[in-house]
Amino acid sequence: KLWLSYQNYLENYYRLLKSKNEIEQKELQIATINIINQIKQGSYITINQNEELKNLLEKIYETNRRLIKHADTKTQIILEKELNDLQKSIHDINFNLKQKRETLATNKNRELTQHRTELQRIRQAITEISSELHPDDTRQLIQKLNLLGIQWTDAERSLTVLIDSLTKRRSEYQDFENKFLRFIQWFENFLNNEINQRLNGLTIQTSLEILKNDIRNIITDKRKYANELLIQARLLQSQLTDQIQIEIIKQKIEQLEHIMDTIEQHVEKRIKKTEITCKMFNEFEQGCENIRLWMDTIETNLQRTLPTQNTNEFHIHQQSIAAIEMDIEKHSTVMSSLLALGHNLLNDTDISSRTIDSLSRRIQTLEQRWLSLNELIKKNENSSKL
Repeated sequence: KLWLSYQNYLENYYRLLKSKNEIEQKELQIATINIINQIKQGSYITINQNEELKNLLEKIYETNRRLIKHADTKTQIILEKELNDLQKSIHDINFNLKQKRETLATNKNRELTQHRTELQRIRQAITEISSELHPDDTRQLIQKLNLLGIQWTDAERSLTVLIDSLTKRRSEYQDFENKFLRFIQWFENFLNNEINQRLNGLTIQTSLEILKNDIRNIITDKRKYANELLIQARLLQSQLTDQIQIEIIKQKIEQLEHIMDTIEQHVEKRIKKTEITCKMFNEFEQGCENIRLWMDTIETNLQRTLPTQNTNEFHIHQQSIAAIEMDIEKHSTVMSSLLALGHNLLNDTDISSRTIDSLSRRIQTLEQRWLSLNELIKKNENSSKL
């Protein structure tokens, strides 16, 4: 039910965003002086300030967070991608509209510069008719013309400051956006591909060393980079007045923090799992060596020639066989545990194929020797009875 609501919110938002975008595009195409002044003063109502869009976006963010909290890893990736796509669409539309507003202001600035010659023509006209006017009228016209010139210069200066400020802010935001997108791409690739590529084909011990050193160092460097991005994002957030833009930056900040927490937790879990696997592997190796030495001794004892000299020697030999049988019986539990440990290792997805092949051969050798040992003890039992 929550998922269906989320998809419905997304669909409605995209539809409304498209509609409001088209309306603002038309307004900017037929912009009046009043609209230009609103843009200059920062009072022009943009698409981001639409209450319906703002409310829908808040619902989308909240529902997305709730879904991610209870979703599996695969679904989390889908939800994060949908949110990234939405933010990219919003950013692209905002960026396009902002460029048009800035271009509009820039063009008007050029118009002011281009029409400055009008002031000169007016001044020339006053000079030409001044002989027909009263000196006070001429002086009053010149004063008004000078005041208009000052206002004209102030308007040019204000537009220049506005353009420079908007250009700088746009550049800073675009820089952050590019870094943010590259960071997202790195995260997805690192989590899904790079870690496995770095560990592919390595022994368990070497994999553990790579995880503890190389991978941890990469995470430390990326944490520093992410912290720099967070500082940049919070600075941008403090300069914004548009609530939608503020919310978008807030979401990106939360996403950055979530990404770093996710990757750090993933690596630490991977290290812990590899440590457990490494311990199991070492136990298996040591167990194999111990059982091999024990089987060598048992096989040597079983292969001794059956004594026929006297009854006493024969009796001692039978006692020895009985002791060996008891020893084998006790070691059957050890062998079962060792083989179970080996089969558990075979099912570990983090172990390289080369190590798996080696493990498989070791297990087969153990099983064959154990069967041979049991056959040998039966053979000795039959010989003793004869």
